[in-house]
Amino acid sequence: MGLIDAMIGLGEAIEAARKPLPQPVSASLWKPSVDIVIPTHRGRFEKGKPTWGLHLTIESCEADLKNSGIDYRYYIVSNGNPQTGDERDSLNMAFDFAEKTGRVGKIFDTPEAMAPPNARNLGVRAGTGEVLFFFDDHIKVHPGFFQGSLDTMHRTGCAAVFGPLVHSKTGARQYHHAMREFLADYFWAGMCLLPANPLQPYRIASGNHGAFCIRRSDFQEVGCYWEGFTGWAGEEPELNLKLWMMDKEIYFTPHISHWHFFADRRYKRDARQTALNQMMVANIIGGKKWAARIANNVFAHQLKTIAPDDRETIREREKTVLELYDKALAKSAEQARWMQEHRKRTLEEQLALFEREGVAM
Repeated sequence: MGLIDAMIGLGEAIEAARKPLPQPVSASLWKPSVDIVIPTHRGRFEKGKPTWGLHLTIESCEADLKNSGIDYRYYIVSNGNPQTGDERDSLNMAFDFAEKTGRVGKIFDTPEAMAPPNARNLGVRAGTGEVLFFFDDHIKVHPGFFQGSLDTMHRTGCAAVFGPLVHSKTGARQYHHAMREFLADYFWAGMCLLPANPLQPYRIASGNHGAFCIRRSDFQEVGCYWEGFTGWAGEEPELNLKLWMMDKEIYFTPHISHWHFFADRRYKRDARQTALNQMMVANIIGGKKWAARIANNVFAHQLKTIAPDDRETIREREKTVLELYDKALAKSAEQARWMQEHRKRTLEEQLALFEREGVAM
């Protein structure tokens, strides 16, 4: 965690992000139509300037796609943003910048905040591109990101492609998800600081959704993002493991990368909601016993903050966790049934396959 916690300052990171990496050489002739889906919610802004992250994301896409021969469109899903004031003026400037590219498929502008999976699905439904690129509104793709992703997808025949994430605060490169150590406790994942293969694309169990691509046909076949989550957490392991359990492969390529700016997030993370999401995804993918395991771990974590003789607080926390567990099972029951009907293997079978075939996790 030392690399992750060390901070070099956002200003230095921004300046470093302006220095492009060498562009990989590509001989691919496969150039499918592409939809770029970018939800945006309460991004960092300065009065009189475009919303910083959204502008940077689109600007970097334009730099990479210029003269690429790729047919692409932007689908921007603005949600929960102010309708008036300086923040709105900055957002409108970012919209204007996007429109001037001549590549906007549609800009949604809903006053209500949306969960990330819901916002992404909305953008997808508006387009027709063969390959979907999903981006957070605070990233910068490095040169070669799009063609490198498409080359990997074309060569491997995989459903989705991920690449290294460069941390804005430290400059550290992060790779695929470290799921083995975290799945049983939180149904979540950490980030690996070393690639499984630094030279060639390789299969991974899971990756970060800040910037990745997926075939539209595969995304739709597995039911898109599930829209039952609220707030933060849940959608990444739900989609990634769902793909694998329905016989779709995920690849990671070290030949692409993007800067990810983690600072200045202007939404709140609610611990109770996060725990609920973790229990729901555990139930959908693994079943009730996995959801129960997550509930037990949530309670065990809370016990560490309570004095052993404070029986009243312990009973209250236990009641709260049990209520969350019951709510998680009820809210995710329909999706869990859908998963059981469509999966090719159970989670236990899938994890055994990862180990047997050397899929990085």
